[in-house]
Amino acid sequence: MKRCAFTLLELLVVVSIIAVLFGLLLGAIQKIRESSNRVTCQNNAKQVLLGLHNYSNSNSCLPAGIKDPFGKSSWPAAGWQIFILPFIEQEAIYQEAMAEYKRTKCFYDVSINSYPHTAMAHPIKNFLCPSDPRIQNRYLSRSLGYFVNFTSYVGNCGEDCKKKNGLLFLDSKIAITEVLDGTSNTFVIGERPPNANLELGWWYAGLGYDGRGSGEMILGAKEQFTGEIPLTGPCPLRVYEFSSGRFSEQCDAFHFWSPHSNGAHFGFLDGSIRFLRYEAKPILPALATRSGGETGLNFD
Repeated sequence: MKRCAFTLLELLVVVSIIAVLFGLLLGAIQKIRESSNRVTCQNNAKQVLLGLHNYSNSNSCLPAGIKDPFGKSSWPAAGWQIFILPFIEQEAIYQEAMAEYKRTKCFYDVSINSYPHTAMAHPIKNFLCPSDPRIQNRYLSRSLGYFVNFTSYVGNCGEDCKKKNGLLFLDSKIAITEVLDGTSNTFVIGERPPNANLELGWWYAGLGYDGRGSGEMILGAKEQFTGEIPLTGPCPLRVYEFSSGRFSEQCDAFHFWSPHSNGAHFGFLDGSIRFLRYEAKPILPALATRSGGETGLNFD
């Protein structure tokens, strides 16, 4: 009586075919997931942009990119994200932040009789790109010893944050009427994941690398990193521009980039969200200035 069975060669062929099919299926699933994440990221950026517009409508100007950490502000080192919370349906967290600043102006106060602001531990869904798995939950900061959370979208301070020729920078109060280059030629926010050790890119407040918020919640299109505040891992003192990056690279915190392929999302003052490819690097500084005289730029 004959026994029906696979030969070893036939079995290996079947296993190989299954492995190839599984690889193709896995790749397709990953592409679908990333496509979904990209749409969600775009929608989140849109909500942030609407929050900025609604703030402007209520206050006749955009919020400060960052309140002076060393000045007389009631909210030192507070980022622009705090001030748009009521306009993105986060009134409760906004009120918590205001109460914390009344308790202590130092958001990172770890003195014996105090503790850091609790509001900074809240993840704000609209501030987070889902393609960055590192930041979906609160994070215990090594430098602070307390929980913090992040933003994937940073404000445009201009060519670099020292020039203050963008829209969101130290103690800024820019009215939309001051944007002479046109609302469709000037971006307000852009994608930039937090740095490798997650100590730069907090949504709530921060000093940035220079004590003025640079690289924290605001960023320039040609950011001149001068290393005032040292970070984990040395970074070259040079100009950083729009280009691809990696989660593991500490120095990629100094330029716009995203986890998506080939480019990043930017929110423009006309209310549009546009995905700019890295080939747009030469014109991004022109798109960052509010009155540089550049109009009719072709970047689509």
